[in-house]
Amino acid sequence: MIDTERVTASSIDGVETITGTGELNLYFVDEFKQALSDAVASGNEIVVDFRQASYLDTAFIAALIAPAKALLGRGRRLKALVTEGEYPQYVLKVVGFKDLMDIVAEEAAPE
Repeated sequence: MIDTERVTASSIDGVETITGTGELNLYFVDEFKQALSDAVASGNEIVVDFRQASYLDTAFIAALIAPAKALLGRGRRLKALVTEGEYPQYVLKVVGFKDLMDIVAEEAAPE
């Protein structure tokens, strides 16, 4: 069974937040792309929260490019929240996305 709650979107005070949890792979990318498209169309600030994600596959990485470029064209930047030292932070750094978006790393919450 596919867990369809891996990607959620919310809008609060002019900020569109798209949150991904768990392993984010091809099964969930269409929902992610739609949420990003809706967020870009809103004209609001966009935050992609990967702090609860353990994995991002290439489909998710590719889905970030067009929205990030669209925001840059408007003089804004996409913000990605990640957990310090976890896979999403690593992969966004390796592919060079710091030039496209703000990658904000936060310490892991104590267990």
